This record gives sequence, C-alpha cells and structure tokens, in this order.
Amino acid sequence: MTKNIRNFDLEELKAILSSLNEPHFRAEQIYKWLYIKGIEDFSKMTDVPEQLRNTLSRNFTPEFLKPEEIKSSKDGTKKILFRLYDNKFIESVIIPEGRRTTVCISTQIGCKYKSTSCVS
Repeated sequence: MTKNIRNFDLEELKAILSSLNEPHFRAEQIYKWLYIKGIEDFSKMTDVPEQLRNTLSRNFTPEFLKPEEIKSSKDGTKKILFRLYDNKFIESVIIPEGRRTTVCISTQIGCKYKSTSCVS
C-alpha cells in the first residue's frame, strides 16, 4: 500500500529522498509543490526529474483528505466524515458558538470518545 506523502514533514522528506540518493533540495521542491502550490499529481512537479516523479508515484500518493459525507444540524453544527486513502474513515465536527467556532478533529480511526456530536 502506498503512503500519503503529506504525512511527512520536510525533515522526513529529506530523509526519504536521501535514501533514494537524491539531494536535499529536492525535498524542498516537493514540499513547495505539495504545500504552497497544492498539487495532487506528481506529474505536475515540472522542476522535479521525471524518474523521481515516477518513483514518487509508485510509492506515495499526494492526495488531500476528501469529505465523504457532511451532515448539518439546525444549530449550524456540521459533522464531516473523511475517507482516507486506505479507505478508513475519520470524523470532524464544526460547532458554531456565537462569535467563535469549535472544531473537534478525530485523528484516530475509531475515536474512543463517545460524545453525542462525534460518533466515530
């Protein structure tokens, strides 16, 4: 199974690219494509060598989280179900509270908290 390359920070990208015998500046290029330009396709990284783009495509995915389902309640609360690249799910809840908003973000598959707003 491929891993999502967005799970790695810059230092981890440098280590990965070093293991591929690539210079550290390649990690910075890739990082910019992912987080500044927001690409979801390695082939769009025009300043990265084609061979490296192909290696990345075989071993990683650059996908963003995508909402699978959004449920809204009358008070404006929204529950968002995200499908991960491995077909597992996490949930987030956005709760408007007057002048502020609270966000509950589940970062684990199957949240252990059984709150009424987050039924993971």
